[in-house]
Amino acid sequence: MRSWIESKLGPELLRAVERAGYKTPSPIQMAAIPLGLQQRDMIGVAETGSENEAEGPYVVVMAPTRELAQQIEDETIKFAHYLGIKVVSIVGGQSIEEQGFKIRQESEVVIAK
Repeated sequence: MRSWIESKLGPELLRAVERAGYKTPSPIQMAAIPLGLQQRDMIGVAETGSENEAEGPYVVVMAPTRELAQQIEDETIKFAHYLGIKVVSIVGGQSIEEQGFKIRQESEVVIAK
């Protein structure tokens, strides 16, 4: 994927991308969007263009089921504990306010369903 037109995103998303002012996809978007549309797993690393500490999570993991999201969270916490990294999972059926609060607590890894 070299352009938004090549992305095979639906017309609604393409309009949203245009309204948001994104002229060309970033390298990580070029790699990730086609794989996501094929429902394939991927691992991506993106440069932020800044050496300053980023705001928001460093890692976002998306899982197809709640159970898998919870398993990924459990396994991630095993490592994050030793590294001082905060992990949070976001799944349906839980309070939006509570989950939003957890994300704002400087979580570095977000696991979502």
